Amino acid sequence: MIDSRNEPSDARSGAQAVERSLSILRLLALRPADGLRIKTIAQATGLHVATSSRMVRAMQQLGFVEQDPDTRRYRLGFGAALLGAATASRLQVSAEIRGLVDDLADKTGESIYLCVRQGLSAVFVYRASGSFPIRAVTVDVGTHVPLGVGAAGMAILSTLPDDERDQVLQRVAPLVPEYRLKMSDVTELMAGTADQGYALMDGRTFPGIHSVGVAVPANRQHVQAGLSLSAIAERLGPQRQAAVAKDLRAAASRIAKLEFFKHLHAPASQRPGGAVFW
Repeated sequence: MIDSRNEPSDARSGAQAVERSLSILRLLALRPADGLRIKTIAQATGLHVATSSRMVRAMQQLGFVEQDPDTRRYRLGFGAALLGAATASRLQVSAEIRGLVDDLADKTGESIYLCVRQGLSAVFVYRASGSFPIRAVTVDVGTHVPLGVGAAGMAILSTLPDDERDQVLQRVAPLVPEYRLKMSDVTELMAGTADQGYALMDGRTFPGIHSVGVAVPANRQHVQAGLSLSAIAERLGPQRQAAVAKDLRAAASRIAKLEFFKHLHAPASQRPGGAVFW
């Protein structure tokens, strides 16, 4: 979060407006197709409905936000897409890490996902598909989901200090229903993660698809990351879950020793003591 306590009041006001606007854009990135209602945006950001509406309209005029004429929900606009495209090449995961994920997909025959934490969400930065003909392709690279919704994000969430984890859960709560979940589901799955030593998503979000996830140990770039495997439920029973988790942990330990992105540093929200915000 921007620290502007020693700046003049007009500078603090300007910094706050920038922070709020970016928080809304990051929030909308979670639902790029469906979009979100103003009420949900206000609840998730902690802003007043009137403030959220005013800021969304301002960004709509600039092309960063658009409104679906049928659902009246707001989503990212073309201007935001252009900014993302301008930095896409800098988000290229290193070849060494891509190779490890590819090897794991080859070994298991399943879909393997790598994601990194961005504030309150997990962003999928790489995916490798295995040889099994029925592929569990649940999300695309570039997809944002709230921490705790997917297996990798749940694994990341489980590693956070108690107070930070509580803050995250409070902030993502308004969005959880968008993913066919209740907060009671998230709490139950989080407890299971602590008991099992790995995160398990049992088809509540994607019916018929199970996922196992682990956190990547802390690395020198301060990137908080998670690694997960997704498969059709019939191929990921309890016995194989433990074996898959072991393979994921081995790959995650090796990934932690490597550089994630060649030309990009982790934002403050991923570093020790970083603020919890979208």
